[in-house]
Amino acid sequence: MPLRPADTDLLGEIAISIARENYGFLYVDRVTEEIRDRYESADTGLTKASSLSRSEIKESLQEIAGQEHEDFRRIRSGVYYYDLFSTGHDNRVPNRLKDLFLSTQQVVTAEQIRNEFNLAVDDVEFFVDKLVSNDMLFRIAAGSREYYSVGSLLKEQTGQNRLEDELREQSRGSEPLGILSHDELEQIISVNATTDVIRYLEGQLGFLADLDGEYLVWGALEDYGRWMAEEIADDVVAEFDDVGHAMPTSEYREVVTARIEGRTDILENVSRAERDDVIDAVEEGLQAVVDVDVDGRIAVHREPLVEEIDAHAEKIVSPLLADTAAATPSVMKEEAEAEIEGLRLADSEEANRYLREQVRERADAKIEEAF
Repeated sequence: MPLRPADTDLLGEIAISIARENYGFLYVDRVTEEIRDRYESADTGLTKASSLSRSEIKESLQEIAGQEHEDFRRIRSGVYYYDLFSTGHDNRVPNRLKDLFLSTQQVVTAEQIRNEFNLAVDDVEFFVDKLVSNDMLFRIAAGSREYYSVGSLLKEQTGQNRLEDELREQSRGSEPLGILSHDELEQIISVNATTDVIRYLEGQLGFLADLDGEYLVWGALEDYGRWMAEEIADDVVAEFDDVGHAMPTSEYREVVTARIEGRTDILENVSRAERDDVIDAVEEGLQAVVDVDVDGRIAVHREPLVEEIDAHAEKIVSPLLADTAAATPSVMKEEAEAEIEGLRLADSEEANRYLREQVRERADAKIEEAF
């Protein structure tokens, strides 16, 4: 030991500063001279050593690690780590990870991470575990290897798309919306074990559905539903026109299902629950595209139906309103009711009851307005 002891406070500050610059790692053999230069250029006073040898630096770092600085610890011989994640926000790691994903693809290997951060082979597992536990990365266990993609905290801090975000965005780039070809998916993933990764994304994470050579991106199901709705809209509207613009919801679902199956085999390649999700998404798309609305147990094509209901109500009420002095609203409603009950507006009785009620409400409103 030197005649005067090392200034461990100063040495700790220097070591932590260097570690922060190197994403938390301090490799003693790499930076001994830098530590010595910074130490010797600082003012240590009369009671502390003004210069340190290589062995003195190593001994003092062991004393400092985990004691005076609890976030700075020795992880193996000659290697120390300063936990950037426990000491507040630091941009170095997230920004370097963002650069890595921007320069490669959405899925990377531990070896790519090691090269990006200039780590020793023995430290990769430790660092990757640290990144995963802090939501900088999420782990994809595909086959016999592990891969990594953008974690939730990395997205929050840098705006870098997560894998599911990228899949969704890329699937919107061409028709059919919500679908990626195998080649498109390979471009996003771009690792040797693409098939294993795809299988993990499909089976373990539920990001994809394999459609025999193409993939439905579940995060873009709404886009797919809207696209398919536009494809089948004319056929669905024709079905409504044929039955009076209203049908039981069970019949409507059969119509939508048949039209989907007439254009694609997607429903054959997903589970029963997923099949319902796809059909639901297409029905929601039809509501937006052609104003098909499900009202309880009846599905209606709203725009032409509103006009037709009003026309039926007007036809029934107009003669009754010709002499408002001779009757009261209640009497007129009773007379209108007799005609309404005789209406046959749709193919199914269930839809008929619904439509007669719509005509009744509109006729009653017209009578009330006249008084």
